[in-house]
Amino acid sequence: MQLGTHTTLAVLSHLVGTELARQRDASSGDLVSKATAGGSLRDGPLAVDSIEQLALARVVNEFFDLEASGLDEWLLRRDAIDDWVALIRQGLADGTTHIGFRSGGTTGEPQLNRLPLAHLESEVSLLAGAFSDRSRIIGVAPPHHIYGFIWGPLLADALQVPYSHGDAAQQFALNPEPGDLVVAYPEWWRYRSGRHTGFSTQVAGVTSTAPCPPDVIRALENKGLDSMTEVYGSSETGGIGWRSDPDSPFALMEHWERASDDDS
Repeated sequence: MQLGTHTTLAVLSHLVGTELARQRDASSGDLVSKATAGGSLRDGPLAVDSIEQLALARVVNEFFDLEASGLDEWLLRRDAIDDWVALIRQGLADGTTHIGFRSGGTTGEPQLNRLPLAHLESEVSLLAGAFSDRSRIIGVAPPHHIYGFIWGPLLADALQVPYSHGDAAQQFALNPEPGDLVVAYPEWWRYRSGRHTGFSTQVAGVTSTAPCPPDVIRALENKGLDSMTEVYGSSETGGIGWRSDPDSPFALMEHWERASDDDS
């Protein structure tokens, strides 16, 4: 797997901003924006101290498995965002075999789930075939969560189209353009369905992380949304099933194989 420089920076900035927000008991939005701007972690606007850099190195290594390529120690030797992006891309090209995602922790402590790159690549190959007509991915769902990662950076790079995240994505998603794919979650879609403005033609949506009420989807379609894809999955598995009609059952994604009656 290889991520482009822009999409790698997108994931890194959300990892950095979210972890610093947790460390500082602060909001993550401004910290994500500062990380996206690049520069030095230590001497730039983020003003990271040595303890915080250790924590950031841990979460980045955990996500991108840099230890597999022996590059994790360089996260402590270098403090420029661009250097960390280069290390991640080098690791993905030479050694990384898994991506690590934390579960939401809604039923207990968040758990680390390490998914093989081959599995993620199979899923995004399926998505790229289904959404080959999209010209931009707008990622309302954050790219360091599994749903946002697969449908955001991975899909955008597979389609070779622009990827929007953070504050820019929130703005673009409210008034998407023809050819856009908006990757969001049920509560955001409920908010969007309550706005008076409709959609341009040929705008598609995706929703996951929780059930999306059928009345919300119908309201969005009545406002001109071309299609809505619901995805069923988890941090442990990635996507399992999907559907484009809330009145239909989920269909198993083709990269999964059904067990035969003889399997145990």
